[in-house]
This record gives sequence, C-alpha cells and structure tokens, in this order.
Amino acid sequence: MRNFTVFVPRREARYTARRGAVNSGVSQTIWKAKNMKAFFVGAGASYGTLCGRPECPPVAKYFGLVLKSRHPSWETEYPGLAEVVRHLGRPIEQLGLEPIWTCIDYYAKLGRVLPVWPQWDPNATLDLKRVLLQLYGSACDKAAALLPKTNDYTLGHLFGKQLNHGDVVISFNYDTVVEQVASTFHRVLVPPSSIRRDEAIGFAKPHGSVSWCMNWTTKQIEWLTQEGGVAKAMESDQVDQQREPLVLGAVPIKSELIYEVQKMYFPAVWEVVSNQWKLVTRAIRDATSFIIVGYGFPKEDEYGRFLFREAMRLRKEQLPAVEFYELEERRSCTEASIRSAFGCDKLRPKWKKKVTPAPHSD
Repeated sequence: MRNFTVFVPRREARYTARRGAVNSGVSQTIWKAKNMKAFFVGAGASYGTLCGRPECPPVAKYFGLVLKSRHPSWETEYPGLAEVVRHLGRPIEQLGLEPIWTCIDYYAKLGRVLPVWPQWDPNATLDLKRVLLQLYGSACDKAAALLPKTNDYTLGHLFGKQLNHGDVVISFNYDTVVEQVASTFHRVLVPPSSIRRDEAIGFAKPHGSVSWCMNWTTKQIEWLTQEGGVAKAMESDQVDQQREPLVLGAVPIKSELIYEVQKMYFPAVWEVVSNQWKLVTRAIRDATSFIIVGYGFPKEDEYGRFLFREAMRLRKEQLPAVEFYELEERRSCTEASIRSAFGCDKLRPKWKKKVTPAPHSD
C-alpha cells in the first residue's frame, strides 16, 4: 500500500535499445577525465531555450499560472490536485510547483501526527504527475527535437562548442530538452552505470525524468525509448495505479534517498537515485570548471545541498572556475545561491548572460 508520496528515482542502468527494464548496477571503474567540465542544467535552460513557443515548459514559480492558462478546466480534469489547491487556500495561478508538491509530500509523511489528517483523493499525486507530463512531456519533446543545429542559442553553443568527452552533464529537469539538443549535436550522453572511461559524456538526472516509467507490477524502472533514439516521455493518459513517471519533487525530505524507506516499497528507487547522485558528487569533486545554465539551487532541496557541500569538501585540487547563465535581474541572487549551495564563499561565479532562446525554423 502506498501511504506516502513516492517520487521514485530512476534505477541506474544502461539504456536499452528498445522499451524495457533497465539493468541495475553502477560501474566501479575509477573514472576521471582531465579538465572535466560539469554542466548543471536547470529549468531556466529549458524555458529560455524554448521561450516564445507554445510548448515552452514553465519554471516552477509559474507552474499554477501556466496550468490554468493551458488547461482552463483543470479542476475538472484533475480533481485530486484541485483538492490540494483548495486546502492551500490560494488561487492556482498564485501557486508554484514547490508549495503544492511539498503539501502533498508533508501530509503523506507527517499527516498522522495531526489531530485531523486530510485524506487526499488517492489520485492527488497521480494527478500532479499527469499535469507534469502535460507541461514537460511529449509536446516539449517534439518542440526540442526540432531545434536547429546552430550555435546562436545558449544550449546550442555549449553543446556544439564546449561539451567534450570526459565532461558530465547534470540535468535537474523533468523534460528531455537537454537530451534532444545533445542528440541534435551528435553528443552521446551516457548514464552512470555505463560509464567506463573518459571517452564518454556522463549524464545524470537526479530529479528523474518524464521518460522514465515506474512499473509497480514488476517493480522495475523502464526507459521509454526506441532503437538509437532519445527516450520519449510517457503520455498523461498512461498514468494509473500501476504506472507513473519517475520524477522527484524539490522537497526537503527526499525519501528516494533513504534506503530504509525504499527497500520496503520499491527497492529499485534507491539504487537508481543514489547512482545519479554518485555521479553528481563525483563531478563536483573532480571537475575543473562548473557551467551552470538556468539553475538556482533551490533552498527546498536540502538533501541536494548537503551532497553539494560535502562533495566540495572532498576536493583536493583548487576551486573550480564557475560560469553561470541567468537573467540579469537574478544575477546577484543566483550568485549568492551558488556559493551557499556549495558551502564555499571563496567561489567566484562569473555571470555570462541570460539563456538565449533557439531561433524558430523558417
């Protein structure tokens, strides 16, 4: 019985050539490339890249506003989610993703302690994931797949000119914009379990993906992909009590990283999530430079911040050079957040510019 919110992390493994279960296991090879760059890619990168397109995925702050705009009948379509929003007592357009997800998550984990424990509609969590697939799923996939192979937008420039073998790309996004752009530039992203040498480009998605499916019947995590292609997002109408996307909320208490919890419900979750984070922490420890694209290191992600700080403490070499792409009005805030997240006041993040959108095809 699922009596808490399970945002299952994906299980580390090799991509399958067809849709199927992932193989567990992480390479034990000691892998470290010289002059490794670590790319940290956040929601601002996807939003900035697809800005101006109807499929543009919203940043978390505007989740509710975009949901109401694109789905005016959202309360009827997603009654479980509507129940949570009513409990919060604010119009949906004033709510970002974090407060909604945190409310569901906290009540699932702590609600029994309260005098009155709101029993959300069983579909509250599934409704939220259906909405995530609507906003960050297949429509976003298709738009990203059409992006040009040019260097006149930020992700195109970085992936075309700066991303090399031995680097690590860390996407905190549910969508597959990063994967689509990498494919456009013929960059092969390799998940942690398959990295064997510094000729690979390591790839981690520590917050999960719309293209990973949790199968509660088999207790396996499935990649939704095709031969030689980029993994495709689940469709919202595929979500039910037995199948849901593996996406993690930016909530303070991440049960996916707690082995004692996951071994009782979905053992593959801890293995998948922890392996993603192992690559993240290794990159932080070893990379000579950090390139941060549209990511603000949210305070809600307390577990993530702990891992960022501890990985920085393990560095034996000089501090990394840090560059970041952000809106100019958020420049100072993000610079401070980077220092705070990594627990290092000596970092000197260099602001580049905002994330430049991709040009529209003629």
